[in-house]
Amino acid sequence: MSTTLVETRETLNARRKSAAEIFAKYPDVGSMSDEDAVEIKRLNDETQDLGKKFDELMERERIRTENEAEYKRLNTPISGGEMRFPGQQITTAGGEDATLTQYKSPGEAFVAATEFKNWRPRGGNQAVSVEFPKARAETKTTFTQAAALLTAYERVPGIVMVGTQKPHVADLLAQGTTQAVTIRYVQENTFTNAADAVAEGALKPEAVFDTKEVDAPVRKIAVTARVTDELFADYAMLRDYINNRLDNMLELREDVELLSGTGAAPHILGLLNVSGIQTQARGSDPGPDAVYKAMVKVMTVGYFDPDGIVMNPLNWQAIRLLTTTTG
Repeated sequence: MSTTLVETRETLNARRKSAAEIFAKYPDVGSMSDEDAVEIKRLNDETQDLGKKFDELMERERIRTENEAEYKRLNTPISGGEMRFPGQQITTAGGEDATLTQYKSPGEAFVAATEFKNWRPRGGNQAVSVEFPKARAETKTTFTQAAALLTAYERVPGIVMVGTQKPHVADLLAQGTTQAVTIRYVQENTFTNAADAVAEGALKPEAVFDTKEVDAPVRKIAVTARVTDELFADYAMLRDYINNRLDNMLELREDVELLSGTGAAPHILGLLNVSGIQTQARGSDPGPDAVYKAMVKVMTVGYFDPDGIVMNPLNWQAIRLLTTTTG
């Protein structure tokens, strides 16, 4: 292994160790100081550059090792101290001129062949024949030392993640920002509509309102995770992975809480557990009829216009695939 390759690997490991020491000082990335964040960015940039350089050096080392025998053969002096090169005209011991052959792979030989270069496609099924007058096959045995040699590999950016359920409930509700721990609002329970036509000079009917103050506690939904050194080595990929996966975890949990949370601390009171919520039994009704009756009940009892439906995809499948008696 070349000295440059060893030095590059040691420098790369040193940069990664420095970054790990900075991350170890903080419980999470969000609490990192501005100075250390700038240092992490610098170390990340240097690590990426060193990683590319290291991969290039490893590839050169592999090529040099695999072609060392061929390199020696082509550079072995012949009579008169001359060097042999592919394509060079030489004179053999018998006085004949000969040309050293530069070996090509089958694919290289095919595209370089005169038959292929002169071929002009004219449509339909055609064939082109190329002869390979000379061929060479080699077998090699490679000895490796686990402690001294590294295996070069290419890691594509990003992470292939498994699919998850798409959140929907939060999109149906108004959202805002607060710095309080409790939201207090006035809720109207009932009112008596006493409005009526009255004669001149007669007493006007009195309406009755029933209201009360309600406290809605602000709840926290949180998640933590571990990441590997390999993820830290690629800061941009780590950022995108956290943005996609951890945020998605919070959104999925929020959807569950908003729909079916029990309301017992630290949980949110979900829509399905609100006191007095209306229900509509399906009974023998087809799915679309039961849904429409529930919508009408919201309009005629609660006096609101339904603006969203949350349904299990399997139930929507049954509705979507309904057919008449004639198919």
